[in-house]
Amino acid sequence: MPIPRKVLNLLEDLIGSENVYTDEAILYAYSWDSGSLPLFSLLSDKFRFMPDVVVKAKCIEDVVNTLKIANQEKIPVTPRGAGTSLSGNCIPVKGGILLDLTSMNKIKEVNSDDRIAIVEPGVVHRNLEEELHEHGMFFPPEPGSADMCTIGGMIANNASGVRACKYGTTRDWVLSLKVALPNGEIIDTGTRALKDASGYNLTQLFIGSEGTLGVIVEATLKLFPLPEHKALIIAGYSSLDEAIKAAQLVLRKLTPSSLELVTEKYVETMNKVLKRLKYPQCKAVIMIEVDGSKHEVEGQVDIVTRECKAVNPEALEVYWDEKDREELWHARHYAGFIILRMFDKAEIKIKAVHIHDVGLPLSKILDYLKFAEEEASKLGISVLPFGHLGDGNLHVNWYVDPQKEIDIQAAIKLTKKLAQKAVELGGTVSAEHGVGALRAPYMKLQHAPLIDYMRKIKAIFDPNNIMNPGKLWPEGDEKDFLEKLLEAYHQNV
Repeated sequence: MPIPRKVLNLLEDLIGSENVYTDEAILYAYSWDSGSLPLFSLLSDKFRFMPDVVVKAKCIEDVVNTLKIANQEKIPVTPRGAGTSLSGNCIPVKGGILLDLTSMNKIKEVNSDDRIAIVEPGVVHRNLEEELHEHGMFFPPEPGSADMCTIGGMIANNASGVRACKYGTTRDWVLSLKVALPNGEIIDTGTRALKDASGYNLTQLFIGSEGTLGVIVEATLKLFPLPEHKALIIAGYSSLDEAIKAAQLVLRKLTPSSLELVTEKYVETMNKVLKRLKYPQCKAVIMIEVDGSKHEVEGQVDIVTRECKAVNPEALEVYWDEKDREELWHARHYAGFIILRMFDKAEIKIKAVHIHDVGLPLSKILDYLKFAEEEASKLGISVLPFGHLGDGNLHVNWYVDPQKEIDIQAAIKLTKKLAQKAVELGGTVSAEHGVGALRAPYMKLQHAPLIDYMRKIKAIFDPNNIMNPGKLWPEGDEKDFLEKLLEAYHQNV
């Protein structure tokens, strides 16, 4: 149902007409994120999830006023940062108000003595990192989208990335949140202290809640001293088995800051974008970064190279130079997008990529990868795995032509099998990308006994269910978007 003109007028009066947008082109731009779901909108208008209005908040008061109006009129609100989500977390699947928080981008305080930073939600990760380096500190979580993603989005989705192996995820580095609730109330969930043993931990409740409980308007982050030295070890192997065995040997001896897996096709395409350096062209490559004092790093490099050599690598190289490491990491961070270069442009009109984001016990990684390859082979789909091997977070991706019904049918079967298998092995349907709209149908696989409790918690904070509806769990329709795309084919949409 369109938003009444009187409500739009009220938003313009309170927020400023220059910050309220209803132009169709702008609305369409906000219907996309970085994931696969928006590609479906090119095939069927059933997947064109446009907001009715975009509100660009400049301060906490703008957020509060927007929420009060939305709550009174029972209008859905979808908070949004940079839109780097891969799960449809910030896509307004129910329409309503899209609340853009990117202009709330002040770094309000950096205190090296207290080891904290206080920031607004729209601060870009890379900008924060540069500021912290001036103080000799850093914020350890580092998603692949660090050049673009916002801190508020990272907190809402409990993002992590390549450094989670040693430093954990975003939730390990947030001390307190200032949150605007749907009724306009502002709450502070924690303190500036590094330890707190008092009461329920509401800070952790809001981290990973994907904007379904309220809007994060400020965050107090815990910081860590910037490591003096780093080194990157890259080892190439003739098989996945060998690469994973080498990684397991390393993890029994130390905890590196990063331990990544990239497989053959990724290596091939990543090398296309590298200017000076190249990854070894092997079936499986592991990237291991260590950090600390010069003495610590030298000792860790000795241990890592010794353990990697024990599995007879086809290639082994240590990179000490910062520019070398940055170039190699850049290719890894954008591997999921770079891989599209492997396709023949003459044959492919549109390629839909589905980035699985499972978390597994470390001992089950090889079992899962073998299962994925076997099931994909049966269905005639190629899977291309890579991911954060050091903490069991795998991205087992497939790429299909969504204009071919047979491809979609196979993809539906494979997607469900991969989610089910992760849970069967003691894992999770999402380790760092969040649930959003894409993974909502799979939540029952992992959380069936708990979803009712989650719904009750949401009802306490958001009784009118205006906050980012359609996310975290299915509402009414439990079919995933691939199934809905297939139905659209049969209905000739």
